[in-house]
Amino acid sequence: MERNSDAAVGLNVHATSTVSKEAAACGAVLIYISTDYVFDGRNPPYGEDDSPNPLNLYGRSKLEGERETLRHCPGSLCQTSLFSR
Repeated sequence: MERNSDAAVGLNVHATSTVSKEAAACGAVLIYISTDYVFDGRNPPYGEDDSPNPLNLYGRSKLEGERETLRHCPGSLCQTSLFSR
């Protein structure tokens, strides 16, 4: 993703912003699939109250996608991991 920074930001931030606005407009709840890369990996497992600290562009773009989702479509779910460990 570092080689494709424009694509990462375009998909994970801008497209997510558009989708979350549309979801809010029709009263839907959006489930945004994020990534564990929003954390730095130093103290897993992470919980809802842990502060994100992405170390690369991909993690930063996914974190910004989470923020866009919650900003435009409050009540939506941002999930960092699909499976419990």
